[in-house]
Formats: sequence, C-alpha cells, structure tokens
Amino acid sequence: MRLVEAIGGIVVIVAAVELWLRRVNPVADPYERFKRLQTPNRYIPSEFPPKARVAIEVEAGLPGLRPGRRIFTTNNLGLRGDELLMPKPSGEIRVFLTGDSVAECLFLEDQQAISGVLQHALAGAASDGCVVKVYNAARSHDASDDQLSLIVHRLLHLQPDLIVLCLGVGELLAGLDGRDPLHRVDGTGTRHSFLRLLRLVATELQIFRRLFALLSGVPASSIRAEEVLHSRCREKAAHHRQLPLAAEPPRVNLAMFTTNLRTIAGSLKAHGVPLVFMTQQATWNSLVDPGVRQWHWRLGRRGWRYREADTAEALEAINEAIRQCAASQEVPVYDFSRIVPKSREFFYDDVHVNAKGAEAAGKGLAGFIVEQGLLSAPAAR
Repeated sequence: MRLVEAIGGIVVIVAAVELWLRRVNPVADPYERFKRLQTPNRYIPSEFPPKARVAIEVEAGLPGLRPGRRIFTTNNLGLRGDELLMPKPSGEIRVFLTGDSVAECLFLEDQQAISGVLQHALAGAASDGCVVKVYNAARSHDASDDQLSLIVHRLLHLQPDLIVLCLGVGELLAGLDGRDPLHRVDGTGTRHSFLRLLRLVATELQIFRRLFALLSGVPASSIRAEEVLHSRCREKAAHHRQLPLAAEPPRVNLAMFTTNLRTIAGSLKAHGVPLVFMTQQATWNSLVDPGVRQWHWRLGRRGWRYREADTAEALEAINEAIRQCAASQEVPVYDFSRIVPKSREFFYDDVHVNAKGAEAAGKGLAGFIVEQGLLSAPAAR
C-alpha cells in the first residue's frame, strides 16, 4: 500500500507540474515535424514551407565559416529571398536560382548565399527603372526529377525572366542511395526504432521537452522560436573515415538525368524563358589541397565509403552530361567546376561552398549572365 501511495503521489505531482508548465510557459515540441500528418504536394516532392525560419549552429573549425548561429528563412512562397508578389510588379526582373544543396547554401546567411550575392551583383546591371530580384528555390537532396517537377509546376507560373539550374551532387547521391527515378511506391512506411518511438511519445509532455533542451544544449526558448540544426561536420567526417570502402564505383543514371534536363530545357524554351545550366565542383581527390580530405563525409552511403577518385569521376560525368545537353539544346553553361579549385579556400566540406566560395559563384554567375545578354527587360507572362 505504501508503494502504491508513493507512486500515486508521484503521478499527481508530475501531472500538476505538467499542467502548470503548459499553462505558464509552454515549450514547443522538438519532434513536431516528425509527428505531423504528412500531406505532401502531389506535384512537388521537395519544398520548403512558406515563412520557414531555421537556425543553424555552425561548429568551430569549418573552413571559411565563422562558428555560431546562422538564420535560414523562406518567403511567402517557401523560397529564399524577398517576398514574391503576384502579378509581378512592373520593372521587376525575376531570376530563380534552383538545384540541390550546393545552391541552397544552408550554412550561410541569406545575403551570403549564392542567390543573395547574385542579387546584389546584378543590382547595377539592370536597365534604368528595373529591379533584379533573385529567388532561391534549391533544396538539399534534390535531383533532376525533383527540379523538373518544381520548375514545370511552380516556377513557370511565377513569371520568371531567367532560371539558373545548378545540379550534380544531388543527382549523384540519389543514385548512391538507390533512389528509384520512376518514383514507384513500395508500400512501406517510415519505421522507427523503439528508442525513437519513446522520444516521440515522451516529448508530448512539457517536462520531457525541457529535459530534451537540457541534454541537447539548446535553450528551451530557441526551440519555441525556431527549429535549430547543428552542423556536426567533424563528427560526420570522423564516422565516414571508419566506413569500409565499396567494392564498386558509384553508378549514375545518366540517361534519365539527360532526359530530365532536355525536358526542362524544352519546357522553358516553349514558354520563352531563358535558362542557364551551372555545373558543380567537389573537393574529392584534390591535388591542390590534400588537407581538405579531413572534412569529407558525403561519400559514405548505406554503410559504405566510395573512393574519392571514383566519385570525382562520377560527378565529372554528370557535369559532362550537362555540357552535352546544353550544346544540343542551345543553353549557356556557367561551368563552375572548371573555375573554382578543389580547396578549403572555397569549400567547407566535400561539395558545399563557404562564404568565399558563394561570393565567387554569385559574382561569377552575375558576370556570365550579363556577358550572355540574359538580363533583359521583364517579360509579360
């Protein structure tokens, strides 16, 4: 009876504390995004929600990045950049930069990202009375099929004057993950471990949400204000070095990739929207800066680590497919992979540019757009 009374008393106290915390100072659920009923857009598999705000804590030591917090935001349509008005205001030249995580620039502030640098660099190049707005629609892990859907079902309807497509790494990683480019559904849902399920259930209570904040080192107020991510590149790189080498080189479905690029180019051409392809660089197998290898972590997929020479060759095959498709479709190519060296001066890990790399990409792309005569007066679409 004493044991029952003690347990009952603990339950009453916990319930009272929980009710008081919910009423006085509630903390947001750190696992809320995993519990929401997912109703994805039928046409755009990968997209940011409107008015998103994500804080990223960048660890110390990453090449070319100051440690500390960065803020990633999206506008009223889930794109990185200024508010997007419809119909397009008179005199606005609307440029969309889209692609995968290389163009997304998650670890950089909005104005430091390639899109922010590009908008600033193009500001003085527009004709009198025109304002250049650059919107970033890139998304981590996106491949050509994601971008085809995004461009056709969304960006074409937003009155674009120019679209820059920066793809490569996302296509490579999709192949390494065994992703089905035909998007066939296997009928299986998300499976959680017992420990993960326990966390999801426990964080329904305010008491455990505060315990989560204490153990993770994230202030409870930060969880309530915005989602907080941590870079952990050093940890990922250390784990990557322990993985066994894969017996075979990575495989990429270049035929599917080329078909998607041709479809994108054809769709934009049919609507009179100029397109620029942008290739990507990676620091794999670097000869100019061998020390960059300590920050490599993207080669480890599905329990294996691919050889740097093999992945560098695979990415170059993707870049060459872009060049060949561009030539056949008469699309200009900003060949970033042949411009920037494989160095920590421009990259903080395998593929992602640091602040200097983003500045070089944004300013170089701006110069290329002007040189190609692509910054024309706004189109009435």
